[in-house]
Amino acid sequence: MKSKSFATVILGTTLIPMFIGGCASPTQLAQSASAGRVGCSPSEVIISNFEGGFTHARSWTAVCNGKSYICSGVSTGRGAYSDVTCTKK
Repeated sequence: MKSKSFATVILGTTLIPMFIGGCASPTQLAQSASAGRVGCSPSEVIISNFEGGFTHARSWTAVCNGKSYICSGVSTGRGAYSDVTCTKK
């Protein structure tokens, strides 16, 4: 039986999953950030009109159970948004 090298074990169990797990799209991040504020689970939130400029500020429309919300937040640069607010249209 062939043994695995230390580098193979480290790359396979630490680094590769880290890169794969950090690949959420901006839409998925907006769904997660909006979910608790609009009363739906992330998979139920429909995102449209996603906008962002040269700053980390972002805005989007979130639809939950047929109701539309204007949401905004600040990208942390680490796969999340902070200071998210959503207001019913």
